[in-house]
Amino acid sequence: MLPALAVAALAPYTGALAVFYLYLSMRTANFRRRERIGIGYGEHAALVRSARAHANFIEYVPFCLLILLMGGLLGVTALMLHALGLALLVGRVLHAYGILVAEPRSQNYLFRAGGMLLTLGSIGAGAALLLWQWTGISL
Repeated sequence: MLPALAVAALAPYTGALAVFYLYLSMRTANFRRRERIGIGYGEHAALVRSARAHANFIEYVPFCLLILLMGGLLGVTALMLHALGLALLVGRVLHAYGILVAEPRSQNYLFRAGGMLLTLGSIGAGAALLLWQWTGISL
């Protein structure tokens, strides 16, 4: 795949993830402003959940997008890039939903675990594809 096509294949996922990141950031910032909590969490479990959803997102997404971009530049097919990008996007949304919204605890865990499975799956599959492409062996 040509580099321009790799970038184009990742654009919708990068854009959607950026919008979702803005949502998570603003949710946390607005909570802090409303409750007048500059640093720390006060006594607010909801702020802890909001801050962790935001932090967890930024802990995984940049590295995942780097893997996907490198894969595209090395020739991973558009279909694979779309599959990995979609898995990452859905995984991050499910994980954040599990932290922020899902109740009771059993549903919270299912959304969080499902989200992490998709996120880590996209990292693992992306890493395998990078190494495969690097070897130069065609399928």
